[in-house]
Amino acid sequence: MQICRKIFPGFLLIVSIWKVNCGIVKSNWEDQQNEIIAGKTVETDERIKFLVNRITEANQQLEDYKEMIKKLKNEVSNEQGGNEKLKSQLRNNTNQTNKDEVASNNSTSKNEEISESTILFKSLPSSCVNMTAGIQEIQIGKAKPFKAMCDGDGWMIIQRRINGTEDFNRTWQEYEDGFGDLNEEFWFGLEKIHLATSFARQRLNMSVRVGWGSKPSAIHFDDFRIGNSESFYKLESTGNCTEHNCQADRTVFIKNVNNAFSTYDANHNGNPDLNCASYGLSGWWFSFDCLDINMNEPTNGYWTSVVKLRPYSD
Repeated sequence: MQICRKIFPGFLLIVSIWKVNCGIVKSNWEDQQNEIIAGKTVETDERIKFLVNRITEANQQLEDYKEMIKKLKNEVSNEQGGNEKLKSQLRNNTNQTNKDEVASNNSTSKNEEISESTILFKSLPSSCVNMTAGIQEIQIGKAKPFKAMCDGDGWMIIQRRINGTEDFNRTWQEYEDGFGDLNEEFWFGLEKIHLATSFARQRLNMSVRVGWGSKPSAIHFDDFRIGNSESFYKLESTGNCTEHNCQADRTVFIKNVNNAFSTYDANHNGNPDLNCASYGLSGWWFSFDCLDINMNEPTNGYWTSVVKLRPYSD
């Protein structure tokens, strides 16, 4: 009990000192806060004054710009009348210049086309005469160049059957364009055959070998010619048979003259009740009765054929 009496007065003294210190700290903190608020107030007032001045200056500049624009509009309006005539003249000159450029470009383009066409025409042969055996590029007249198989003796092959692997029962479009492999079995194409026979008189050689191991037998005609697509590539002429073996059975092809070409999907043999191309599984210059020698009918590899052209004068 005596110990407590001794300690308690000391404790009260410590508490009193702590309260005094807290009061001092609180007073100092409040003073600092007041100083900060006062400083911020002054800073805010100065910022507001600065912004007001900037706005005033901007408004003045805007008024100056408006006045400047007004003056420029007046100047443009005064000069517009005089410039309109100049602008019209400038437009006319520009249009004339463009026309001259277009005319010049067209002339240059035409000259280039003529020059290119002339070069192609002069540089590419129109037949297989004097050409080595194999696939060669041919150009007939001004037509687009095309690939052709030359036999090395001046003949251009337009049909070849070797083993029957190529299907010759084709559409009209395929017979017109050509099909197959130039190195194997193929049909050259009616349009290209027409180009060749209309460009120059052509000889026709038809070579057939019947049976395995037999020798081929050939027949020649001296004026083979077919019409264009509008005539359905009509067989216009075969000419005369010019070989010593022109027996009657070998000249049957001559009776096909004036027949149009037919395929299973385009019958032109003059007999609507008998589609010879469908019956013969191939395209040809069929007659009304279908009794024709047909070099395109299925072979099954038993017989082979080669049909080729060569200019008559060479």
